[in-house]
Amino acid sequence: MKTIWQLILIGSATIFFQCSSSNTASVQVTESEEEYELVVLESGFNSWLATQPSINMYSLSFLRTKNISFVAEYNSRVNNRTSYSVDLYPQRIDYSAIETYDKELEYTLYNYFIYFKEKYNQRL
Repeated sequence: MKTIWQLILIGSATIFFQCSSSNTASVQVTESEEEYELVVLESGFNSWLATQPSINMYSLSFLRTKNISFVAEYNSRVNNRTSYSVDLYPQRIDYSAIETYDKELEYTLYNYFIYFKEKYNQRL
């Protein structure tokens, strides 16, 4: 599998921001013969995701549009180190707006951003 992008995040049993820890977690999109997989290694994310509306509640175009917007804002914050913490925004996400990802990947990524926004009180 070829890694499309990997986001390494610092946190204490969480992705992103916990000052007193050096544990790591990651979010990865990988490709294998035109198939992509999103892996979120974040304590608490999967149980949180299970409480969210079903994948059938969203259209693929809605999820793609939201993810394109969220990734653009997230990457903008990665590039603006004077205003945003490197602990919260450590590395760019190389999500491609022209690439075709399946609905499950788009749904999981969308919900990850919702989780991130709620948990860390961020507005993307």
